[in-house]
Amino acid sequence: MEAFWRVWAQLQLLECQACGSAFVAAELAHCSFHPRLEVPDRPGGPAMHPCCAAAALSLDVLGGRRQGCCMREHVPRGFSEGAAQGEDTADGGDEDSAEAIARLLFAVRTFACTPAPTTPRLAKVLEAGGAGARLSR
Repeated sequence: MEAFWRVWAQLQLLECQACGSAFVAAELAHCSFHPRLEVPDRPGGPAMHPCCAAAALSLDVLGGRRQGCCMREHVPRGFSEGAAQGEDTADGGDEDSAEAIARLLFAVRTFACTPAPTTPRLAKVLEAGGAGARLSR
C-alpha cells in the first residue's frame, strides 16, 4: 500500500504559494528558502545572502527553481493551514483538483513524501546556529 502512495505522489504536480514554483507532491518538504533577505551589491562583488554567504543571482538562471540554504514544506496553491489539519474548509462547492490532491497528500505524507535533503550549505547554516536556520514546517 505504501508503494502505491509513493508512486501516486510522484505523479502529482502542484504549485507552491510560498516560492511560486511547481513541485512534485512527493517533494512536499523540499521548499528551499533563505531565512534572511539578501544584502544588495557590495563594492567589488555581487549581492549575497548573509545567512549562508551564497551569491544572490539577479537573473533567473535556475528556470524558476529557487535555491535556498533552509527547507520548509511547500504550501500548495489554494490550500489553507486548517485543511492540512483536517478541518472542513469547503464552502459547500466542489473542490478543485489541486486542493483535493493537497488534502489527500497531507493525509498520506508520512509514507508518500521523501524527506528534505540536507545540503552542505544547509549543514553549515545549522552548525552556525543562524536565526531561522532550523528546518521549519
